[in-house]
Amino acid sequence: MEQEKIYAKQAGYKHLKALGQFFTPKAVAEFMCNWAGKNAKNMLDPAAGNSVFLCQMNRIYPQCQLKGYEIDTGILDFFGNPSGAEMILGDYLTLDWQEKYQAIVGNPPYNKFQAVDNRLNIFNRIYAETGIHYSGNSNLYSLFFIKSIYQLAPQGRLAYIIPSEFLNSAYGTQLKELLLRQGLLRCIINFRYNEEVFPGANTTCCIILLQQMKKKYVDFYNLSSIEELAQLDVDKGLGPHGIRVAYNNLKPEEKWRPYLHQESQRQLAHLVSIGKYCRVGRGIATGANDFFCLSRQQAEELKIDEKYLQPCLCRSKDVKGNIWQLKDWQTLADKQGKAYLLNIQGEPDGRVLKYLRQGQAQGLDKRYLLSKRQPWYSMEQKPVAPILISSAYRKEYKLLRNLARTANLTAFHGIFIRKDYEKLTDIIFCYFLTATARELVNRNRKELGRGLEKLQPGDLQQAEMLDIEILGEQARSKILTIYDQIVKQEASQVNLVNELEKIFSPYYCTNLEKDVTINKDE
Repeated sequence: MEQEKIYAKQAGYKHLKALGQFFTPKAVAEFMCNWAGKNAKNMLDPAAGNSVFLCQMNRIYPQCQLKGYEIDTGILDFFGNPSGAEMILGDYLTLDWQEKYQAIVGNPPYNKFQAVDNRLNIFNRIYAETGIHYSGNSNLYSLFFIKSIYQLAPQGRLAYIIPSEFLNSAYGTQLKELLLRQGLLRCIINFRYNEEVFPGANTTCCIILLQQMKKKYVDFYNLSSIEELAQLDVDKGLGPHGIRVAYNNLKPEEKWRPYLHQESQRQLAHLVSIGKYCRVGRGIATGANDFFCLSRQQAEELKIDEKYLQPCLCRSKDVKGNIWQLKDWQTLADKQGKAYLLNIQGEPDGRVLKYLRQGQAQGLDKRYLLSKRQPWYSMEQKPVAPILISSAYRKEYKLLRNLARTANLTAFHGIFIRKDYEKLTDIIFCYFLTATARELVNRNRKELGRGLEKLQPGDLQQAEMLDIEILGEQARSKILTIYDQIVKQEASQVNLVNELEKIFSPYYCTNLEKDVTINKDE
């Protein structure tokens, strides 16, 4: 992919990111075109880019008529039109709705829909054509996918390479429902190591195959390499690294992670949604952390009055362990860490105005998020959360008991205990420390690629947890004793968490043992 590397360097990272451009390896494009193009007289690529799909289709099925859409004149100028396809310079999402294609193959742009200028027109057009309102949190690729579904001809085939996150996200429910209702889904091929397909990209990827014919099951593959993909023949039946799932076992409202990753999940009893006990909210989005997050030394040098400074946990790496106390925040401030958030309430004084003018000189007031605020430097006002959890992580999320009562930025989500259960806050915190709680939370995580996992507030709130109300008084007392030891750091953290696991574990059983008493019966 030497030409693609040259183009990427020439176009620049910001351009690639703005348009959500990632280049598909030729071996992957060959597999997708080979499957989708069988018996097809015409083929569409909704986001042609470097024309890799059009070229492969032309090579494998030279009699197939080709059409491509592209909005970026720069990429067309660089790569030209090597396939000789009919190339349309325009927005695929707003054009060509009535045309049908026997083969649709593509790698649509991976981009947040909020960043699209004409998103309202696109949503209105999609609603007019499908009768369905789709979430504003949808990624742009999902809207390309929806339109292509409606353009697939009878007996047609579609092959898309897209992030797999919609299979485990709330915003993906409608899309999964559409696929199941129309009986389109034939196969989903997941890649364990996403960086092999899209080097350097923090994204998941899967190949999804649709076919306009009735079917009773869906095949899920979990592959380790592109070489394994080359050996796969979907039409010959279930191959290596695959599992077959009946259509009636697939539920659109459920996470499809167990099928995608072929994970076995333990069946646990007495589970409720986290939303029963907690509300989850994201941290403060400043729009410019380097400007709004200050150390004590910076604040003193700028002579900013304390009334404009809010104690804050700005970065995940600034905290160790699971207890965040006032002394920990004080240590961070003493070491000149970013411990303050510039939070201007009312009219700023002259010194603050001087600093704000520095921000304007940097163009901060023109940034997307800040330009939407009035005034641009105003900060989100959010309540202090008693428990904090990582919004993104590798291997294991951080969980903090926020005894310092500091604000937090988006590195953490806030877990707020509902009013009726506030007396259970310390017990709920201890529960989330346990291995089984982490297992349940992780079922609702999103993979961003390169080992990075993400928790969305809505997904986390819908995750399952043990129904804490069934805990007996003896168990509650033991948990609170361990909590005190964790706060005072009187014993090994690992040993204490293991003790918590032993206390909670029996309550997951369908038939509780005699020494485990449901609290309400005591």
